[in-house]
Amino acid sequence: VAWLRDAIAELGRRAETLDADVRARAVPAPSSTTGKGGRGRGRGGGKRAAPAPATTTDDSAAQPFRARLARVEHHAAKLEAVLRLLVQGEVAARDVEEVHPEVTYFVEEGWLEAEEDVAIDGVYDAHFDIPDGLVATVTT
Repeated sequence: VAWLRDAIAELGRRAETLDADVRARAVPAPSSTTGKGGRGRGRGGGKRAAPAPATTTDDSAAQPFRARLARVEHHAAKLEAVLRLLVQGEVAARDVEEVHPEVTYFVEEGWLEAEEDVAIDGVYDAHFDIPDGLVATVTT
């Protein structure tokens, strides 16, 4: 079932692109120095504040990309689990072929939708008995 491998690969590419989009929306964090040459509190030492992270994410700009990334990774993990079950002989190729239209739609267009596509999750549930542990081993 070559189309299944192709779908997984395409979702992997989409995940990389979405991850880059999320990272591109990272903005520099405010400086943790006090404006005194970076010496912190000045004379007397005292405790230093924990350094601020190098970047922070602007949630309003990154949120749509983060949500899509999570969906794409979720569906890629499900498809990888289906492929493993197929290779292990636990599902038949004809059963995998039955979900081809739904998977193709998600890979080509559905991943762009803002809301979670419950219908495709229902397809996995209706056709395959995917153990939770199998999906967890393929997620990032």
